[in-house]
Amino acid sequence: MAVIMPNTDLKDSVKVIENIRQTLEKNRLKRKGDGESIGKVTLSAGVASFKRGDTVDAVIERADQSLYQAKTNGRNQVVASSAE
Repeated sequence: MAVIMPNTDLKDSVKVIENIRQTLEKNRLKRKGDGESIGKVTLSAGVASFKRGDTVDAVIERADQSLYQAKTNGRNQVVASSAE
């Protein structure tokens, strides 16, 4: 999934995604019917911002690299592109 946040800098984008990650982490998956808890929800995310001269593919590639870094670092975290 991609989230596009127009007129939002990298720092604020990370804050938004981190808030989503924390909210998800507080919730548990529940089985339909009996409502029994069956697991927790986590989120790994990579964040990148558009820079003058970027292509859409370049921004997506930086975000994707950051996502893989988040997964490599243990998952359930937000990593911002170091190319910013």
